[in-house]
Amino acid sequence: LCCCAAFVLSAKELKVLMIGNSFSNSVLTYLPKMVEEGKTHKLKLANAYIGGCTLERHCRNVDAEKTDPELKPYSFNVTGEKSRKEKLSVMLKADKWDIVTIQQVSHQSYKKEMTREYAAKLIAYIRKLAPQAEIVIHQTWAYRKDNPKFHSSKAPLTQEQMYNGLVENYNELAKTHKLRIIPVGTAVQLYRKALPVKEVKYTEAQLKALKRTDKLPDLTGGDPVGKLTWLKKNDKHVYN
Repeated sequence: LCCCAAFVLSAKELKVLMIGNSFSNSVLTYLPKMVEEGKTHKLKLANAYIGGCTLERHCRNVDAEKTDPELKPYSFNVTGEKSRKEKLSVMLKADKWDIVTIQQVSHQSYKKEMTREYAAKLIAYIRKLAPQAEIVIHQTWAYRKDNPKFHSSKAPLTQEQMYNGLVENYNELAKTHKLRIIPVGTAVQLYRKALPVKEVKYTEAQLKALKRTDKLPDLTGGDPVGKLTWLKKNDKHVYN
């Protein structure tokens, strides 16, 4: 997003709407503070967020709005404002966005058959409701090597295969629709190669013995992605 900002030199305030999931939600953690500390530009950053949302689901939400005017499936987070539930059409018209970003959900990021059709539909919808905005692809990253999906007997996959697949998928999408890419996944992968990640292992018994008052162990091994956090589920605190 910072790279995109450099191309809008005449804008004192850059207005960005992200249509995504937890990957786009993570941008809210650091980017607003980085821009604020720079004191050169202002950034209005908004996120149309649904956890684990696929491009297909975004498109289903667009269709559902036509028959259910009360449907508000998104958490609409804007820097400096209180989060609210909203629909996508309202969010796209909420301001004159300079940039609207899109992304595929991580577990489908390398699957072209789950991306092409729905990305094209969503892109057309954005161009209709926010014609002034540049659409930019927000590249996601490959899972950590200890992710259970890499050890599934049903669909064996490696981190490298996932990364190569998502790069190819996003590059083809960008070429087809003449879009730029924010190469976040590539940055993460380059970091992993420059600073090799050490595998950290804890037994299942050790993890089950954790209590809410305990400090959660660092399982990243130096990987910039992922950490254990406490969640409240069914009135019980569990780690995720």
